[in-house]
Amino acid sequence: MNWLRGAVQTIGERHHQQRIGIIGNCMTGTILLALFDHPQVGAGVVAQSALPMRFWWYRDEDNKSLGLSVDDLKRARESRAKIYGLRFETDCISDPAKQHTLRNEFGDRFISGEIPASEYQKDGKPISAHSTLIGAWRKHDQAGQPSRDARERVRIFLLKELGELRSER
Repeated sequence: MNWLRGAVQTIGERHHQQRIGIIGNCMTGTILLALFDHPQVGAGVVAQSALPMRFWWYRDEDNKSLGLSVDDLKRARESRAKIYGLRFETDCISDPAKQHTLRNEFGDRFISGEIPASEYQKDGKPISAHSTLIGAWRKHDQAGQPSRDARERVRIFLLKELGELRSER
């Protein structure tokens, strides 16, 4: 984790007047929350968070866990950075309990961007959808367009939260 904090520190020093946005995907999903202790981090996107992953022995608490130390979670709670949580509704790798934990821990700072199954499971046919920002967006299958739409919502979220997009009044 120290090397990631070092990377954020270096970016902050090089761009000292800008706020920083961070995206975590799958196995790095919630790790970004540990970087909220840097004062320039203004927003984070937790995309299909999967850790801790299931192997042989798994408890219900693992479904809810964000995989952070008590200290890292405390520092994340103390920041003002907003969090956009993204996952496909029927994703069997990224448990929905993690989204609930994010809501419970961060309240109004957490914005759910869950992609409803009705957007990608046409005619009631289940499909395997997991990678919201990387894997599905280029595909021309049922998950492709909802993934592209989600990428645009993430882009707008980051621009707004980092002060690059001004709200129209």
